[in-house]
Amino acid sequence: TAAPPPPPVLGGGGAAGPGKAGERQLDWAARRRPLLEVLASDLAVNILEFVEDDVLVRCMAVCHKWAQLGGSREVWRMRRETGGDGCVNWHAFARVSELRRKAHSMVVQCTSRVTGKRLVVKRISTRVNPSTGEWQLPGQDQGFPVRYLREVSLLKASAHPRVMRLHLVSYGDSRLDLFSEYVGQNVEDYIATLPPGCFERGTPDHAVAMVTCRSFVRQILEAVDFCHTRGILLRDIKPRNVMLESGGSGRVQLTGFALGRFASVPAEPLTREVVTLSYRAPEILLGGQHPAYSAPVDLWSVGCTLAEIASGMTLFEGESEIGLLFCIFRLLGTPTEDMWPGVTDLPDFLEQPPLWRPKDLSCAAPLCGDGLDLLASLLQYDPACRISAREALAHPYFAKH
Repeated sequence: TAAPPPPPVLGGGGAAGPGKAGERQLDWAARRRPLLEVLASDLAVNILEFVEDDVLVRCMAVCHKWAQLGGSREVWRMRRETGGDGCVNWHAFARVSELRRKAHSMVVQCTSRVTGKRLVVKRISTRVNPSTGEWQLPGQDQGFPVRYLREVSLLKASAHPRVMRLHLVSYGDSRLDLFSEYVGQNVEDYIATLPPGCFERGTPDHAVAMVTCRSFVRQILEAVDFCHTRGILLRDIKPRNVMLESGGSGRVQLTGFALGRFASVPAEPLTREVVTLSYRAPEILLGGQHPAYSAPVDLWSVGCTLAEIASGMTLFEGESEIGLLFCIFRLLGTPTEDMWPGVTDLPDFLEQPPLWRPKDLSCAAPLCGDGLDLLASLLQYDPACRISAREALAHPYFAKH
């Protein structure tokens, strides 16, 4: 890779003199200290891709840290993937295929001609209302949607091996592009490829499938624990949002941060339009227009995901919220004040709901005894009694292996 251009001579050579050249030298001398303090940190690596060429060269002249970074091969490769304005240089990428499309976004797979890496690009049109899917006219444009800013912020704050890494962000022409690593197929598609014997007790395939299930769920809980300790609510955990790394490594990465948010104190009003219906916790379903919920909703979703990986079937399915509630009640029993204190005071609790007795969870998921105990702990009606991600990682279901 060609070496970076030499830094310009500040002040036009020699000591600073009168005129514009001297003023520029004095200006940069005054900025030297904050540059050294700020740019010597890891922040330099994160913002380097957005710095214009002439500014980078000046920074390299006053800070040895930037001189080292600017002269490295990886930095200059990254700079060729983006322009000086921070927008993507699409000539540096080769499109491979379109993975899926929605009203306001599409996901494509591409390859970087600079690094050779396979990437997934989520292209979001900011002129489409994400709630209605309708195009906004120029007079109706309300600016950059907050939910997309939130998604980028969450991904930037979630640097963990079990969370999909954000490679590059670009915004221009009313379109937001999120580049992330290409991992492989999602766990939902992986489950669909397994033979029926994987979900039948006593078969050789089942024993192998249960080891894989345990590994997947442990890694999901590691990602959830990482996010929860940083005040991040994911609010959309499901097998489709768990990506399986290619190459047979057995490693998974969590994705799907579009509905996530940072927890706030004091708590702000929350929406019920989160989490795919089949994985939605009962406190959301019964909580009215602005339900009160927190991190336990993610653990309920993990429980549903555990059962689906073990059985090959969605645990709770309903065409509507009331249908989903009845499906939950049929398996776990109709909730009472003894099971969930305060449940009868929730806004959407039925005055005279059908009464069902709880069933044995072994009829829903062919797990071992410890696995069924963990599943029961994740599917507790009372959020205060539901196991946390940290506690789940210490469960005997994982300790034996």
